[in-house]
Amino acid sequence: MLGITFNVTLGVGLLQMSLGMPTEYQGHTIGLLGNFNDDIADDFRARGFTDSLPSNITDEDIFQQFGQTCEYFC
Repeated sequence: MLGITFNVTLGVGLLQMSLGMPTEYQGHTIGLLGNFNDDIADDFRARGFTDSLPSNITDEDIFQQFGQTCEYFC
């Protein structure tokens, strides 16, 4: 067993997702789930870019500038 939990719930007009995983995965994730290193400043790194988007960007900007870059690859 991997010890990973994944939960999707219906929110107000959207789906909400939560993920739990053991600390042994820390620093080994990429993509839409961030990189699991306790540094929120580098979680929004769009696919193909080395710089991260600011952690205070809007939900719309997260979708446009981050989420859409993973549409076919993540």
